[in-house]
Amino acid sequence: MANEDLLIRKRSAIKAKLTNFCNHVNVLMSCDSLSSLQRIELEGRLRKFDALYDEFDNLQLEIEVLSDKPDEAYGERAKFEERYHAVAAQARSLLISADAGVDGGSVAGSADKSTALVTVVSTRGEKFDARILLDNGSTANFITETLCHKLGLPRRNVNSTISGESYEMAKRRFLSLERRFLRDPSFKERYVAFMEEYERLGHMTENPTSRKPHSGDDIEYFLPHHGVIRESSSTTKLRAVFDASAATTSGVSFNQIQMVGPTIQEDLLSILLRFRQYKYVISGDIARMYRAVAVTPSQRPLQQIIFRTDPKLPLKTYCLNTVTYGTASAPYLATKCLVSLANVATSPTVKSSIERDFYIDDYLSGGNSVSGVVEMVKEVISVLASANFHIRKWQSNSSSILDQVCDSSTVVDCLRLSEDKNASSKTLGLRWVCEADYLAFSISIDDKKQVSKRQILSVISQIFDPLGLVGPCVVEAKIVMQKLWLDKCDWDEQVPESICHFWSNFVNTLPSLNNLRIPRWVVCDNAILHEIHVFTDASERAFGCCVYLR
Repeated sequence: MANEDLLIRKRSAIKAKLTNFCNHVNVLMSCDSLSSLQRIELEGRLRKFDALYDEFDNLQLEIEVLSDKPDEAYGERAKFEERYHAVAAQARSLLISADAGVDGGSVAGSADKSTALVTVVSTRGEKFDARILLDNGSTANFITETLCHKLGLPRRNVNSTISGESYEMAKRRFLSLERRFLRDPSFKERYVAFMEEYERLGHMTENPTSRKPHSGDDIEYFLPHHGVIRESSSTTKLRAVFDASAATTSGVSFNQIQMVGPTIQEDLLSILLRFRQYKYVISGDIARMYRAVAVTPSQRPLQQIIFRTDPKLPLKTYCLNTVTYGTASAPYLATKCLVSLANVATSPTVKSSIERDFYIDDYLSGGNSVSGVVEMVKEVISVLASANFHIRKWQSNSSSILDQVCDSSTVVDCLRLSEDKNASSKTLGLRWVCEADYLAFSISIDDKKQVSKRQILSVISQIFDPLGLVGPCVVEAKIVMQKLWLDKCDWDEQVPESICHFWSNFVNTLPSLNNLRIPRWVVCDNAILHEIHVFTDASERAFGCCVYLR
């Protein structure tokens, strides 16, 4: 642990050098033009800066091997790489402009108090006059389509190509992963089993020929990957996570060239509110949902990975053939395919259920009769199976429904309604205990010795309470955070003694919510009239409301 702490301190020194270089580049970016001395100084600093990444990479590899929390270590790498490549690109752009003797942003004149005429330079070195709107209160930048086209500016999520080399970056990350394999044989066994299943199911294919050196005409991208362990999972204890946000040598990642797509499913709150109105309910999730959707072969070179089962073997490259978890477009592509299946359904009830009762791959639906729910679910299963979507992990508050729609091997006794099932932990998570048919909370929180603003925010962000059932408790933590902002506390400094004492009491009493039991079904049989009563209140520190159904 001491060795790891020393490496982390050395890494902090490297990050400080990165910050210093960023500040220097930002100063130069604000200049009308670079003088000869500024250009010479920038060239010298950039040469030293290029070597900084190798220094960081060597340290980071050691940290990733030693770390008990590799996911956090990989996150630190991703942040550094994104910042490093961005500022390096800015510095090179400044040098290109200086070498061309171009003044890319000088004001040529002004037409009136609110606009100015400026000269801007395209990527081809051509100069254009443009009028800009002067508004120091603006929080966004806009450019007309015509000027964007003239300047040849790259547009995010429009250009479908990726430049730069990614193989060496992915190779370094994989060699780091192999060092963890040596340290943790059990982790390696699970990881290799996962990847072998991936290949056996046809979800990835080994490239038949050895890889040639990257050329500028190649369209390829190699995804780094690492493992996430979820002991609480009833199916996959370990899964590989692919990092499509890792930048190539050009500073561009695969995720940056993808369109994310709109949200086409209903929000979780709406689904849960309907879920609480049915007398009989059922839930399940789609097995390997993303991997049930194939990617067109021409796009698969953008989803390549490096892997081997033993360090003695040569490195192999594979293409991922299906939609991949970790890519920006994956949620939209998978959910769009799912929702489109509603058009196949012959029953309006089934059509509505497919369109409205899925949250990503989780299915939560129900009805007011056993026969009605069974009939609907059987057709949902049939429609989804036609597209290779198979529902598993069935839960229901009625054993009769489960007996008729699935076999006992696909049944579990509790549903965790967590928004991110791949998260390693949740401080406070909502769950449904199906046999007793009530909602409860599962709380796990570490009482750390040093309490900082960063740690408090981390705890708050992990609280998952979409229905606001424990809002009066959670708001206390938010009020603490509010006070820390008002007191201008730094992120990593120890909070004042009074707040530290309050936070300690809060952490110690929060697990008492584990005893809370809330009936899932909020209505009753033979109801003639439903009334909604809403109460609200506010103070200087917080406001809230409570809704009762009568």
